Amino acid sequence: MDNVINQRVIGLLSVLLVIFLVTPAMASDGRIRETSSGEAISEARFMARLEKADVVILGELHDDPACHSIQADIIRNLISAGQVPALYFEMLTDQEEIAHEDFLRTWADSTNDSLAFKDAARKGVLAWERRGWPIWDAYAPIFRLADQNGLPVRHADPSPELMHNIRRFGLLAIPKQLRIRLFENLKDDELGKLSNRLTQSITDAHGLESTPSGRVGLIQAQMTRDAYMALRLSQAERPAVLIAGIEHARKDHGVPFHLGQRAPHLNIVAIALCGVLPPVQESTPPTLLPFDFYWLVDSGE
Repeated sequence: MDNVINQRVIGLLSVLLVIFLVTPAMASDGRIRETSSGEAISEARFMARLEKADVVILGELHDDPACHSIQADIIRNLISAGQVPALYFEMLTDQEEIAHEDFLRTWADSTNDSLAFKDAARKGVLAWERRGWPIWDAYAPIFRLADQNGLPVRHADPSPELMHNIRRFGLLAIPKQLRIRLFENLKDDELGKLSNRLTQSITDAHGLESTPSGRVGLIQAQMTRDAYMALRLSQAERPAVLIAGIEHARKDHGVPFHLGQRAPHLNIVAIALCGVLPPVQESTPPTLLPFDFYWLVDSGE
């Protein structure tokens, strides 16, 4: 009898060992890096951190399909863990959010149409290409996930008219009450420091317009967009996921910075998708590390 039990135990251990060796999530393949430790970590450890977050910020390269595929996988995994995250999109203003809700109400009576037809109709309703956003087909699966799982779809971007006016006239173009709400949590000297960090980051990433007025307008518009997204997320259903450009996901001056000032009790995780892992100086304080995680991807995969 003991021999039979021992054989069964050995067999069970062998099966568990095989599962451990062949399950991708159990061992790191070097794609996911934890910035604070500099370590490559497993997808399972990564997702365990995200499942505890109040807000997950997915910083993307807008024109890279690999980024959007990873975003869909992350959201799918959160759903599998029992979450119903609200999805906030940089690509949507309040007008598109309203149009999308109307679209979903109308579509509820069109159950016989194909998913492809629905995707094409939604693309038109959101005026995706007309407003300058790329590769709709890469974003469509994320909207499908929202449909299938009852995930709220919310806007995160200010109106284009406001952004245009800020680039021309600066922060005074923002209506007073909104301006107070956006920046009320910053200390008196923090706005200048924030502007300097943002200027350096955008210069490194994109370069700047040649004229001083063009530079100031661009910086102030970016600062306003980050503060607005943070305001939206501070009011969000929990948990929330923000899909936005990689510069907006930065902890040192982007949305996580503003959200941390506004709602320091929130557990915020900022991720750079498809980014380049920079060297981290030992002297860099944790609060100024640009992201919590990097997911490194070959765009051609």
